[in-house]
Amino acid sequence: MISCLKRAVTGDNGGLLKSDIQIKREQFSSLFPYVSYDEETESYFLRDNSVGWIWECSPVLFADDNIFNQIASVIRGAEAPDTIIQYMLFADPFIDQIADGYKNLRGRNKEILPIHSQLIDDYSEFIRKHGNRGMWQLSGTPLRHFRLFISVRIPVKADASTNTGKYRKEVVGHLDYISNVKESMKLFNPLSMKPDRLITMLYRLVNPDLEHNKTIEWDENIPIHKQILYSDTEVERAKNSIRFNGRRVGILTPKKLPREIDNLFANDLIGYVSKGITAAENDINQLQCPFIYSVNIVINKNLKSKLQTKAVQNSKATESANKDGRHFDAFAAGTNNRKQENFYVAQRYEMGERFVHVIPQLMILAESEDELTSKLNRAKSIWNTCGVECQTERDYLLHVLFIAGLPCGMYHSNFQDLDRDFILDSKGASLFAPVQASFSGVGSPVLLYIDRRGELVSLDILNTGKNKNAYVTGGTGAGKSFFMNGFVNSYMSIGAKFRIITVCDSYRKACYMTDGQYIEHDESGMVLNFFEAAGVVKGTLIQSINHNGVTYPARTKVEILEQGGSEIKILVGDSDVLYVRSENVGSYCIEMDGDTLIMLTGILASMVTSRAGSELDEDELTIIENAVSYMFSVKGRETMIDDIHDYLMNISEYHAQDDRSKYHRDTAYRLALRLGKYCSGGQYGHFFNGKSTVRFKSDLVVADLTKTPVDLRKVIVLAFANIIEQEIYKGDRKTPQFVVLDESWQTLSENPYAARFVEGLYRKARKYNASVIIITQSLHDLSPEGKLSYLGNVIQTQSDFAFNLYDKTFNFAYENKILDISEFEMQMLIDKIPKNSLPKYSEIYLQTPYGNTVVRFIVDETGYFMNTSDPVDYLYIKQIADKYLAEGMSKQEAMRLAVRDCVSLAKELGGVGEFKKYLAAKGA
Repeated sequence: MISCLKRAVTGDNGGLLKSDIQIKREQFSSLFPYVSYDEETESYFLRDNSVGWIWECSPVLFADDNIFNQIASVIRGAEAPDTIIQYMLFADPFIDQIADGYKNLRGRNKEILPIHSQLIDDYSEFIRKHGNRGMWQLSGTPLRHFRLFISVRIPVKADASTNTGKYRKEVVGHLDYISNVKESMKLFNPLSMKPDRLITMLYRLVNPDLEHNKTIEWDENIPIHKQILYSDTEVERAKNSIRFNGRRVGILTPKKLPREIDNLFANDLIGYVSKGITAAENDINQLQCPFIYSVNIVINKNLKSKLQTKAVQNSKATESANKDGRHFDAFAAGTNNRKQENFYVAQRYEMGERFVHVIPQLMILAESEDELTSKLNRAKSIWNTCGVECQTERDYLLHVLFIAGLPCGMYHSNFQDLDRDFILDSKGASLFAPVQASFSGVGSPVLLYIDRRGELVSLDILNTGKNKNAYVTGGTGAGKSFFMNGFVNSYMSIGAKFRIITVCDSYRKACYMTDGQYIEHDESGMVLNFFEAAGVVKGTLIQSINHNGVTYPARTKVEILEQGGSEIKILVGDSDVLYVRSENVGSYCIEMDGDTLIMLTGILASMVTSRAGSELDEDELTIIENAVSYMFSVKGRETMIDDIHDYLMNISEYHAQDDRSKYHRDTAYRLALRLGKYCSGGQYGHFFNGKSTVRFKSDLVVADLTKTPVDLRKVIVLAFANIIEQEIYKGDRKTPQFVVLDESWQTLSENPYAARFVEGLYRKARKYNASVIIITQSLHDLSPEGKLSYLGNVIQTQSDFAFNLYDKTFNFAYENKILDISEFEMQMLIDKIPKNSLPKYSEIYLQTPYGNTVVRFIVDETGYFMNTSDPVDYLYIKQIADKYLAEGMSKQEAMRLAVRDCVSLAKELGGVGEFKKYLAAKGA
């Protein structure tokens, strides 16, 4: 570790002195404190013979008392004199890695459709473009990634260059405190910052014109500070800025602090969160540029005696003023206040409190002097509103403060010379820590949203370790269909399958674009024989097999998932799915499993109650269940509704040896009469008897029940659900699968047997890599009095994710604990969701197991035309696609070109808004 010469490490004096500031470009590298890194202790050796630890963390959206108490505890726990603890928040404009991750995630899907490739390419470029350029949808705020860095810097007495052993022993002696620091910040997910990441971050900061997509590899034979600034970069100090080629850096520091601050103080310093009444007001009061907000907290061993000396001096000054008869003037009053404050500090010291030096500073990054002046003025305005009187730093202090604002960058020998510190107790110091900014999401960027501050929020509900289910709520016109089309397109682009049951035609275009399967009630010849896929096919291994080191002996019972050809797909045990030669399995039989029996009983119960809507009693359900079991044991998958009807009409004959059957004869007869319209000669018989014609052949299958008669709808939905459930059970568990029930209250709440189905579906989804998404019109629907009735609680408890668009029942949901959140979260997040912010964005209150936030669904032109369910838009797109189809193109290619043409026209006209005006003028 200590391989560099002392001269390269500390210079002649150690540390950064004022004399060092009159610098040439080639000397700027020597201002960085980093020399070398020790893998074992995860520590940096610094130029002034100090040791430092740096962690990259994830900021939180809001911090409560518990978090600030932990920070205060870290401050109080620092035992080594002159320890410096720093919290640094970087609004990093380099978001290419996120855009690349979003795009590369789809690169694994070799079967991605051309239309989805275009969508992903265009959106990733849209994201990149707004890393430095403000978005009009955010009132000028650019996209960025908030990065939190926490560092601890401790002076070491031993000379590292001459006594390595003693130095290492001293460093190891600090590891208990460092371990406590790391434990206290678990909520921020700390990762020790390796030199590669530190160098790369600083390289991008001070070399703005060089290639930013590469990671700089650390060379342990060269001091770290010499690996940051490249020779091609010019460094120049102007009166109020430092210039790195075309990038200007200006610095603000406070002159005066407010008398009282709270948990939101530091949060509002980087842009309004609590100050604005509406989201739009907060939008225009953000720091709309890259910035670094740093707070250095210095533990000064001499501070206590200094404060006590000041208290005595102020006491004498007060006595002198009283003798001169000036005890009522401003001097005496001010001196008396200082006296009281200093004695208060001394008293707090005696009670075990710690007081520290706190040096806050804000670095603003801009591309020109004019832009820098504008951004500095905006920052001053925001800080003034928060009660902070601040100043723009000038001249020689700029270099000192620039370095001091970086992790472990504050040289202890300089902080007093800077004269920019404030003395605060540990709790007051903790409230300055910039640990609040944004919630950046969960998992990979399958879904990519933008929060109110411009943070990119990544989300993947399938890979969280929790359940994968979600519900979506939103009033009419809130944008649910647009949102869900975006959701479907995003997950289909990574190879996911969707099975959607809906009572609207919002997914018709998506099916058309992806060559999906759109099933409607008026399809001629449609037959849904739900017995055809019922039960499970069992078999027995004839010879033993080995799979993943596990041997399954001959005669092991297996389940047949797919048959046909020389190989068959089987399930062995609970989860091993494999292919074996067909001759190695014998003794086939079909068994009715318990879940399927419950589902089929529920479908038949729905049929016999479809008109009256009343529930069956226990005897009636038992009779139907017996009918299903008996007929399936006799006819297997060739069973039809006619067979069940015959059983019910002639129950005594089927059980001639059982005298008890006569007691059920009348009940069975009544059930048979009600089932009649679903038999071959009945009104709906042609839908359920015969060979099933419904086969799910595409990755996207939509069952649209809009035209289905109301009394048939609740039967059809369960029939479709049964097919979907069987497909999930027997399908490829490596392929992500989604079951979407759109406007589900219309199909589920009217069916008293739906709860069993939903609970069973959730249970199987969790086991077989599937997700269930329920979409409803309001959060009120989830309440016991809502349209989903008792299903509301099932949906809430079984869903780890929720997407809540604007809903006029937000307050009702909060008051009745449907939204189980704090009053603070309600006021800061939900109350500020606008009723209608189209065409700028849709705001969504996102709930996850790891945190909640408000995100904005902002798309480019391609995303708009892919996701829109507006019938006027769809008709125009389809007209263009039909022309390409007439030229012999495939449906997917025709749709891709149609979307491309609409995008080109929208850009030519000046945006989607102008495009819609164009269509209106055409009378489209």
